[in-house]
Amino acid sequence: WIVAIGLGSAIFWKQVNQNSVRIHAEQGLVFYRGSWAPLIMMLAIFILKYMVNVALHLNPELHRNMQFALTCTFTFGLFNGLFLGKMAHVLVLYRRAFEATSKFPKMENIENAPR
Repeated sequence: WIVAIGLGSAIFWKQVNQNSVRIHAEQGLVFYRGSWAPLIMMLAIFILKYMVNVALHLNPELHRNMQFALTCTFTFGLFNGLFLGKMAHVLVLYRRAFEATSKFPKMENIENAPR
């Protein structure tokens, strides 16, 4: 599951670029260009969960099938990673913008300041 989250995060980390995000750190605002991708991913998750539950209902032996469990776990982890990767990259961009516009001194400057 964790490997799938890492893979999904890496895939969608690269999908975020400066052209799709506008950050106004001084106001605490992030504008992200709209997309159909989140809706399609949520629909895919819903359909996948439905299919897994129907398969488990029709074939109770799947409850003990390790390959089925690992496949489902990996797939759900991948979807989690896709959302997480995009959100994490936007947060990193926000933090960079906030530090660039911040009126507070950076920690490195405070530690090296004469006393």
